[in-house]
Amino acid sequence: MLAEKYKPIQVSEFVGLEKPKKIIGKWLANPQSHSFLFVGKPGTGKTAMAEAIARAIGAEPCEVVQIPSGKCDQKTVEQIWRAAEYLPWGNFRVYIVNEADRMTEGAQIAFLSVLDQVPFKTVFIFTCNETQGLEARFLSRCMVVEFSNYGLNGCGSVFLAEVWKAESASLKAPLLLEPDFRRILKNAGNNLRGALMEIERELLEA
Repeated sequence: MLAEKYKPIQVSEFVGLEKPKKIIGKWLANPQSHSFLFVGKPGTGKTAMAEAIARAIGAEPCEVVQIPSGKCDQKTVEQIWRAAEYLPWGNFRVYIVNEADRMTEGAQIAFLSVLDQVPFKTVFIFTCNETQGLEARFLSRCMVVEFSNYGLNGCGSVFLAEVWKAESASLKAPLLLEPDFRRILKNAGNNLRGALMEIERELLEA
């Protein structure tokens, strides 16, 4: 799948997202134990960015723990707290909690004590589409980073054109017309993942 093939690996490779890249880039210059909350629509790169951060700070794969929201309850947080008492094998341990706004109330309350003093060499990255389901006390313990696809169409269209050029080069018959990349991205709601899926469909139809 093109969405997986062109998934950014490093923070600098993300299309758009200039403010998140600036914030995260400065933190990466001197990474320390921290808690982030990435907020934005689906497909804006929140989880991919969390994974890129883990790679950038040298977290071993076994020390990068992804927790689905449906499994993030008070018991899970207590297990995290016990595990965090031990130093990670690599430079850092990273917990990625997806759709954090769907955590149980007990999990949010249990996280308050953990986030008051994030364990040594530990980074928490929560992602969510919106913050309405999160307690004010929980929000106050995280650095909230907005992931917006506003204004993405310019650089996003250029990115899609580059993907199209690279992928269409292997076609037996050259294509006379390129797709309207701005339209594709607009129809996808400026969601690059969705736009890449549309590009892939058109390539398969060619």
